[in-house]
Amino acid sequence: VDASGTTVEFSPGNLQYLGKSDGTGTWRFAEHQWDYMGDGPASGTDNKGNVDLSSLGYLAGMYNTRSGNAGGSETADDKAAARDLFGWGCTGFQDTRSDAHTYQKNYQPYSTSTSTVNNTYNKYGYGPDYVSSPYYNLTVENKSDWGCVTGLPSAGEGKSWRTLSKAEWAYLFNWRTVNGGGGEGKSWLRATINSDASDGSKVKGMLLYPDGYTAQTGATSYTKAEWSAMESAGVVFLPYAGYRSSVDGVTWVQRVGYYWSTSCGKADSASFMDVEPGLAQPYSAGRGMGATVRLVR
Repeated sequence: VDASGTTVEFSPGNLQYLGKSDGTGTWRFAEHQWDYMGDGPASGTDNKGNVDLSSLGYLAGMYNTRSGNAGGSETADDKAAARDLFGWGCTGFQDTRSDAHTYQKNYQPYSTSTSTVNNTYNKYGYGPDYVSSPYYNLTVENKSDWGCVTGLPSAGEGKSWRTLSKAEWAYLFNWRTVNGGGGEGKSWLRATINSDASDGSKVKGMLLYPDGYTAQTGATSYTKAEWSAMESAGVVFLPYAGYRSSVDGVTWVQRVGYYWSTSCGKADSASFMDVEPGLAQPYSAGRGMGATVRLVR
């Protein structure tokens, strides 16, 4: 993930949050690398998800796509929703120091950029204040790393789960030398995988090749068996899960994948890795945007 040779392993799937009406919940990894919730139960169409957790008693539908009502206050339904698109730094992790600054408090996964601080609209949305962090001796990554949440499966080998930085994402996709170079067809490739979803849906996303991998050529659509062999060899799949707007719900499902980094942008923005057909580049957006989280160790 950098020129010095630091290596990481990816989690077995994207991060998911299973909420409860009392505001507590459980964090877990998706069962498959291709899993995403989209804007509701699987239905065989591009604008839906390929995994539905309502059978486990968790809400789907609109509450997975839009957290918080127009007034900015969360309801019990919002808190109980299962989701996999989060605002930046939205881990619920709390800094317990008595002198903790307001923006050291991260919002719960059901929160949105319409949340308030002391009854005042909080334009920063999530995570530490970009301006005040140096004063309070905070690093940019201090509370914007989803790896700090408790209850995740053990990372093992003394390693902790963490979120990649903007620079690490960019290096992985575009600066490593895999299959003779970096970029599309070398270190990464757009692809479609035949999942085992109940509706037989095909999932679009991005393949990320591990170091030393010899890529297959001439194919961008893979059967479940073909994907299983690639996964066993260490290939990572990042599904195009779309993104959540704090106002308009989930959009661009199966068109783009936005994956958060720990890196801060301006005072009210943060960086994410944009993966979509023919493109893999870091960009910045407002912290209230709901994006996907994929951890490494």
